[in-house]
Amino acid sequence: MIKENVFHSDIERIYMSLGTDISRLDNKKFLITGGTGFFGIWLLSFLDFARKELNFEISVELISRHPEKFLSQYPEFAGERWISWNKSDIRNVEPKSSSFDYVIHGATTNAVETYIGTNPLEKFSVTYDGTKRILDKIKNQNVEKFLFLSSGSVYGETFSNPISEIELSAPLTNQLGASIGHAKRASEFLCLATMAENPEINVNIARCFSFVGPYLPTELHYAIGNFIYDASKRKPIVLKSTGESVRSYLYMSDAISWLLQLLFTDSKGEIFNVGSEESVTIKNLADIFSTLTGSEVLYESTDTLKKINTSAPSYYVPNTAKIRNLLGVEMNVGLIEAVKRSLDFHQS
Repeated sequence: MIKENVFHSDIERIYMSLGTDISRLDNKKFLITGGTGFFGIWLLSFLDFARKELNFEISVELISRHPEKFLSQYPEFAGERWISWNKSDIRNVEPKSSSFDYVIHGATTNAVETYIGTNPLEKFSVTYDGTKRILDKIKNQNVEKFLFLSSGSVYGETFSNPISEIELSAPLTNQLGASIGHAKRASEFLCLATMAENPEINVNIARCFSFVGPYLPTELHYAIGNFIYDASKRKPIVLKSTGESVRSYLYMSDAISWLLQLLFTDSKGEIFNVGSEESVTIKNLADIFSTLTGSEVLYESTDTLKKINTSAPSYYVPNTAKIRNLLGVEMNVGLIEAVKRSLDFHQS
């Protein structure tokens, strides 16, 4: 019951944050890629809320390589007629519908594939070639907004903090572990160049940083996910590094609200950071979990760690002044509350 209450109140929080803009979801047809992961379950759940609680007419075509995996994990979406599943590789997909109002494109290799070390060329191809395919398929449609979910990884290792959208740094080309960053950056150019040639395509780009909340994978390579898993099982919190890296975490109810407002805004051709400015070292994050749960913090020997070549930067915190000032969005859930709500969800 606690689990359902936490998530339902988060969905209602998104609704309240959108105000009258939520009416822009009514009578809309979505094309969503990358919609079966962490972001997908949140987005679909909110659209389902809008349908059931507000009687909105919403339809979604969702492209996925393995929809059966998602539906086995979230059977509540099985048989839902408002969702049309398109089982395809994003690189050769043929959309079933000939028209869409909103396109949210976030397809890339999934978190598990990153964890197990998928070939960097495959990661690049899925992200870049998938973006090219989707743009080719919708560029002649009168789409209200094409929202590309990019990544803060496009910045690489930075020496300014927090990181703004005009930051000139990027991953080095010999950093093969930064393939997602390379691909997202190239795909951003592809989106904006396509819009320049096809002005009817209204593109906005969200550079997404780090997030936390219900349904975050807890047994992969995300430090905060690992901490949630350890603490929810009443185990010691295992720190798998020196803990000096600096991160920030935007709670998912805020993240979905911000992304939807990027769909609604009249601005186009803009790049916005999406994330939290509330920075924390990984060590201090572990201490927060320890304080909240009473679990001890243990340091794992780096000799025993699984090497994941992601070229993760030591500092990964966005400057969000642009999106806050232009769209009026706010961060409503701070880090401590975000951790508490995530623990409540996973412990129940």
